[in-house]
Amino acid sequence: LTKESMSKGAKLDSKKIRNILAKMI
Repeated sequence: LTKESMSKGAKLDSKKIRNILAKMI
């Protein structure tokens, strides 16, 4: 995995986590 792909994956993960937290609230 390249640094770019890892950074993109981290951004996607953060968005998913935010969506999950928003649903829980």
